[in-house]
Amino acid sequence: MIDVLERSRNTNLDGPSQMISGRTRIRHSLCWVLQNPAAQDEPVWIEVSKLDESWQQSEQYVAPGGYRGESYKYERFGKWVTHAVKAHPLIWMPHVNLNECTGLLIDFTDGRHRFAWLRDHGVRRLPVTTDPAEAKNVRKQFGARGRTSILTLNATA
Repeated sequence: MIDVLERSRNTNLDGPSQMISGRTRIRHSLCWVLQNPAAQDEPVWIEVSKLDESWQQSEQYVAPGGYRGESYKYERFGKWVTHAVKAHPLIWMPHVNLNECTGLLIDFTDGRHRFAWLRDHGVRRLPVTTDPAEAKNVRKQFGARGRTSILTLNATA
């Protein structure tokens, strides 16, 4: 049994739409789950822009569009989430750690392509998991006040 750990507080987001450049855009609330509930990882809500700024200095950085990453993972997640989002799929939280050398820069243990795709498609906040010993510092450096992840996509016919 998978336990949904984080669901956006406002669950009435699917459906409201807006017109941008003649296209209807629909806002979807994302649902997050721990990848491994048995692990003692701690979820932390982060501001995507803050974490991305730190991550850009990492060798494992996935640049916009999936550049510098394994593009098939980036593209596969994008296809999956755009087709599945109406059914409120459970998305595994990315897992991050502070870089051992600096203690400031971020490294991903899992989910860097998910994070990159969501970043590139306008998600502003999302939860990540981290080691409980690092959670306070991750929250201090990258923490978000909000607890909502919104993905806005073009309406399909």
